[in-house]
Amino acid sequence: MDAFSAALTSAATAAKLALGFLDAKEDAKVRGALIDMQSRLLDAMSAALDQAEKLAALQQELGAAKSDLAAARAKLEDRGRYPIHEYVPGVFVRKSQPSVDDPQEPEHLLCAACFDLGTKSVLVNKPADQYLRCLNDATHSVQVRQLPQFSGSAIAGLSAMRRTTR
Repeated sequence: MDAFSAALTSAATAAKLALGFLDAKEDAKVRGALIDMQSRLLDAMSAALDQAEKLAALQQELGAAKSDLAAARAKLEDRGRYPIHEYVPGVFVRKSQPSVDDPQEPEHLLCAACFDLGTKSVLVNKPADQYLRCLNDATHSVQVRQLPQFSGSAIAGLSAMRRTTR
């Protein structure tokens, strides 16, 4: 029995050693898997940071685009207040429409060429010479056969505008 007991003890010891080797092998696998998981987690965090930076840049672009859109809408709305008008055959001007914001604003004409370039330039009349003169660019003045017929209050308003633009 002693031999059997010794063999059994030897077998148990061998089994423990084998389990120890297996445990050591499993620990190495676990450590390898843990290192792999940490590496993948680091890659995922790096990708998330890159995406967050891209998102911030896109949000900034969106804000700029919204601002540009608001400015374009305001410009378009303002442009709608000055439709093109054929004053006399072959002579085009921008004629004001009544302003909701300022009902006291007098009726007036703008230089179509300057307006298309983004500048509002009032056309003033020179009755003796019978032409409308652009205040912004003298080459845009146009000779007309007939001067605009505005009401008395509109003429007074244009005179006031003329004084403020000099």
